[in-house]
Amino acid sequence: MFLFKGGQAAEKGAYWKADTGKKIFLKDNGFLPGDGRERYFKLPESYLLIPLFLLALALSMAFPYGMGVVMFAVLYVLYKILFSLSVGIEKLLGNLLSTLWFRYKPNLSFFSGRPKKPKRRERKEKGKEG
Repeated sequence: MFLFKGGQAAEKGAYWKADTGKKIFLKDNGFLPGDGRERYFKLPESYLLIPLFLLALALSMAFPYGMGVVMFAVLYVLYKILFSLSVGIEKLLGNLLSTLWFRYKPNLSFFSGRPKKPKRRERKEKGKEG
């Protein structure tokens, strides 16, 4: 059975919400979130390869002699390369900007601004101790 309703008992695994396409993981046997109107699918992730195979098949029909499959493979490799380059460039620029400008960290959010300096009393007390 691969169709489930919200609130129904289910085994551990990955479930997809039909309306939004969100993925929900159950670590142990339990109940799916929501009420009975929400629908969930339980499909292994390997089933997602079927649409990719159909796309490659359609491309091979459009381009003769298997060029569609080759084109699909090349586009997939280009996508992976561009993704890894963008992640690397983001880290590099983040490190560069964090050293140049005021501890700039684009991946983090500090709402208080710069680190605060100790108040006069604390500075005086530290000066007296040392």
